[in-house]
Amino acid sequence: MNLIRWHAVAAAMLLGATAGAQQPSDKKCEFEESRPRQIPIAGLSLSRASMSRDPAERAKGFKEVVRLLSDLKENPEARGWYMAQAIASWMGDPGMPPTFVVTRGAAGFADDPAKPLDLLVLVDSLLTSIETWNPACTSQTSPWRAQRPWFNLVQKAFTKLGNNDLDSATFYAQRSRVINRTSAYGPYVLGQVAMSRKDLAGARSLLTEAARLAGTDTVYVEIRRQALLGIARVSAEDAERATGDEKVAKTKLAVADLRTFLGEAPYDRDAAPARAMLAELLVAAKDTAAVIGVYADVLGNPAKYGDYEKVQAGVTFTRINRSAEATRMFELAVEQNPNQRDALNNLAATYYGLNKFDKVLPVADRLTRIDPNNPDNWLWFVYGYQGIAKGFTGKDAASVKQRKAYTDSVLKYNDLYTKMPVKVTFTNFNRGANEALLVGQLENLGAAERSYVMTIEFLDKDGNVVTTADAKVDAVKAKGSKDFRVSVPKGGIVAFRYKPIS
Repeated sequence: MNLIRWHAVAAAMLLGATAGAQQPSDKKCEFEESRPRQIPIAGLSLSRASMSRDPAERAKGFKEVVRLLSDLKENPEARGWYMAQAIASWMGDPGMPPTFVVTRGAAGFADDPAKPLDLLVLVDSLLTSIETWNPACTSQTSPWRAQRPWFNLVQKAFTKLGNNDLDSATFYAQRSRVINRTSAYGPYVLGQVAMSRKDLAGARSLLTEAARLAGTDTVYVEIRRQALLGIARVSAEDAERATGDEKVAKTKLAVADLRTFLGEAPYDRDAAPARAMLAELLVAAKDTAAVIGVYADVLGNPAKYGDYEKVQAGVTFTRINRSAEATRMFELAVEQNPNQRDALNNLAATYYGLNKFDKVLPVADRLTRIDPNNPDNWLWFVYGYQGIAKGFTGKDAASVKQRKAYTDSVLKYNDLYTKMPVKVTFTNFNRGANEALLVGQLENLGAAERSYVMTIEFLDKDGNVVTTADAKVDAVKAKGSKDFRVSVPKGGIVAFRYKPIS
């Protein structure tokens, strides 16, 4: 998701000779634009340069504004206002260095022409002087802090962060904050960098700042949510590292932070892992009642939640020995997504634990149809038939016959389990809006090196094939294994199956 929205701000040019005093007003931001004579001339140059489409003419006009006003002592507010607009506009034009550092001469200053000049610092200084003179002017100066130069810095910061170039992400985020310290983007990027570097205290401070700056502004909804989630993750990691009384206190903080995030975004795409994290903390704290509360709405209103969330809830209920709730969650997950491997596996295990052996078998059948080369899946047949066979304890002919039939099935499926030629396991299945990623490992259980082609069918919620892809795994040594990775550019994928490998 693109976390950056361009702030569409119009650069208003102040041209007329506005009447009024130079003193600040608590209601209006007004500048004396008629004196001294350099002010209206600079305003005209600024207007002409802004309307030009020729980068060279624009640069010439903006520098002319600087030349006219650089040594002016009178009317410092109007001087700063026009100069800030000129330099900020020039900074957004092509050819500007990405650091926004030029020589003073290049910017139009006659004195010390070879001396480096940080344009971000200069514009910030000019705008800050105006805001200090009259706080009411902030409504006019703020858009100039969010012009294209700032936007470009923020965009680069996010790009570098996405590429895990933490040093560059830090540089661009810090530079963006020189000119715009009220945006949540800068501290958010820096907070993410701190998280990556395991600076938990720094990450918490920066992400807290990002969440505060985001506030209730709809532009920053996603940033605020991600910042709150980041804070919660930092707290959870900090709690995990702690011991003794400190662990108790930090666990309480992490629980509070997770509840803050979930309170604002209960159905966010990250809500499911956040609830799982919260439940994990509460399980560790042995607060069973609170654990049940985490998934109370999932249990009571399952239609509002996805299959992944239901599986997570089921796993949590299993951990606190709430088998009825766990069973219900796994059943609902399978009902919603009949080809969900984790749901099927957990449902089989739950039925087995409840001695519902007859229910284990149809689950095992579905599981082995979609994941045929995982030997562990075939064991559910062994466990199911074995459990059923134990129920026939009589010595009469009918009981003996039934017991033998089920025992034969146990031997049959145990043979399939032990003689599986290839073992396939999966380590990641990411179901994106427009892409699905499947990562796994293929293990050669045979006595000779082999190459394999695994045909994978990616499925929608109704079990229909959305697309098919092959995973080619070459030269796998005997008793060795190799990883595979398959990505398909399709949306609507919620499950997968593959054809048996012999």
